[in-house]
Amino acid sequence: MRNHKEVNTTAHELISITCDICGTTYDDILSIQEFLKINNTGGYSSHFGDGIHYECDICEKCVKGLFGKYMRTERVD
Repeated sequence: MRNHKEVNTTAHELISITCDICGTTYDDILSIQEFLKINNTGGYSSHFGDGIHYECDICEKCVKGLFGKYMRTERVD
């Protein structure tokens, strides 16, 4: 048998994201869904440093501008 108790918690709702490249803030769900989030920890001999955590939020426009010519695209139906 599982016994439970009621617990009050605080939840955090995402209301906007600001692009770390261009500084534009987006508050609509369609734009937010298209952000690229880099979230990693540097390993041995990393350019960022061994064990250093780094992250970045990049909007779709900046992703296309920075990486577009290197990306392979395919329509998924």
